[in-house]
Amino acid sequence: QGLGSSYSRRGRYDNDNVKLLQALAELCKNTGHLRGAAELFSRVLRRYEEMKGLESKETLVAMQDLAAVHAKIGNLQAARNLYEKSLNGLEKVSSLDDQIMLAVMNSLCDIYVQLNHVDEANALALRALPAMRLVLGPDHPLTCGALSHYLEYATNFDFNEHIEALLQDYREHHTDGGLWVLQGLARAYSLAGLQHDAVRTFKSVWEARTALQGPQTYGTLDALQGWCLALEFMDDIDRATNSYTHLLQMSSRTPLGHEARKRINLTRSRLASLRTRRNRLEE
Repeated sequence: QGLGSSYSRRGRYDNDNVKLLQALAELCKNTGHLRGAAELFSRVLRRYEEMKGLESKETLVAMQDLAAVHAKIGNLQAARNLYEKSLNGLEKVSSLDDQIMLAVMNSLCDIYVQLNHVDEANALALRALPAMRLVLGPDHPLTCGALSHYLEYATNFDFNEHIEALLQDYREHHTDGGLWVLQGLARAYSLAGLQHDAVRTFKSVWEARTALQGPQTYGTLDALQGWCLALEFMDDIDRATNSYTHLLQMSSRTPLGHEARKRINLTRSRLASLRTRRNRLEE
């Protein structure tokens, strides 16, 4: 009602009315009315295109807002087109030290991954990550998220100097976000069959999490379980048995209803399997 009244008095091209329309679109998005939000953000985008031109920062940000709603709805191709158009425009008026531009690059990486365009996602991540490290910092959620996506689909683990610098930041300065990145790296090593690297990385993360967060948090036990699995895959039966036994003890000491208790039956099953393997080897 307020928007309609203001439109009548000041018109569609009044800057405050466009901002009011934008606020209404945000409200729709935040309350789950996504198709209504998409329609309103489309109107905002048209207004900015008409008022400020195709390459103004307001227009390019409006493209991102509309792209984000399309992504939530599942219109991935529409989201991709808008993010790419926004990024192309920002490249003409901004540089890689622009946080808005880095956010667009991260969102576009997510869309590429969902569309299974992994090469495009990795190429864009490699371009964005050095700037993210310098501008946002290693522990910023965008930096951690972009690197985690990159590592998840990595096929070559001889990383360039920028990726190695980020990983070294996480190894030397322990934070929850950085340790999750390293856990993702350890998991990627394991899936690629690089169990020695996985064992070393999972163990270092488990020790860091134990010191930082305690022995029974979800992240600590997840790292311990990863270490157990990597040892098992490496056929190190004795160390795998010891680590699984420790995981079982730690999980059993958590309160009832704790997430870690879901690991107990699986851990007992893995221990039984290891005992069977050891008995067969001793026969």
